[in-house]
Amino acid sequence: MKISVRFTLLYISVFFMSLALTNISDAVEATSFVAIWTLDEGAEDKVTDASGNGHDGAFASGEPQWVNGKFGMALSFDGVDDWVEMNDPVVEETVDFTMGCWVNPGDTQKTWTNILSSHQEPPRRGISFEQIENNVNLFGVALGDGTNWAGAENFRVQLITGEWNHMVVVRSGDQGTWYLNGEVAVAEKYASGDPVVAATSNFRIGNWVLGGREFNGIVDEVFLINEALSAEQVQAIMNNGIIATETAVSPAEKTATTWGRLKSVD
Repeated sequence: MKISVRFTLLYISVFFMSLALTNISDAVEATSFVAIWTLDEGAEDKVTDASGNGHDGAFASGEPQWVNGKFGMALSFDGVDDWVEMNDPVVEETVDFTMGCWVNPGDTQKTWTNILSSHQEPPRRGISFEQIENNVNLFGVALGDGTNWAGAENFRVQLITGEWNHMVVVRSGDQGTWYLNGEVAVAEKYASGDPVVAATSNFRIGNWVLGGREFNGIVDEVFLINEALSAEQVQAIMNNGIIATETAVSPAEKTATTWGRLKSVD
């Protein structure tokens, strides 16, 4: 009887795994992911890079709080002295990339506050989501090419305070596209199509690499991909989350080969 039950459960598990993978139409090759931080840990002071590339991090300052996120758990930053720091710069030298997250911003921010950042200078290097001076929750993107910040005049979006905003920037050559909640908010050409130069300081969530730009709000589902995603792929991430499949496996078995949400079992 026990053997029969065991094989029955195995058959059911395989069936649902096959069904789930069949129903997921959009996917990104695992090798495209540079880093994924789902921020689902929910305890302790460490965050894990679910891409398998080892870009793990830890609470570097203050006491970020684990809270309910858009998918699973998330991290809340106080805008005073909280941030998470990875064990390396993460961002590679690249022309094409996609970077995004879910964010629920507070109603006050420091000048030039950063949500995600490897922004470093001099010389000007890295990528960051950073507020435009003291314009509360009006965010732009800094791209350092080793000499200048490769800017676009109106490449910025206004986030809604106290609500979840899905923000994704896609760069393809000198073309930038900013998706807010799955829709194109801004599409502009940058000053140049030169590669983003990798920083040497560690990547941070909730601050920039020199400090003093701490973010006030909640961050969830952070990812960086070394290719320019399509609108359909951006929407798939927004709707389904960034991690893995619909299969009933343990959280330790998460992979980053397809999009959907992981359903864990006790």
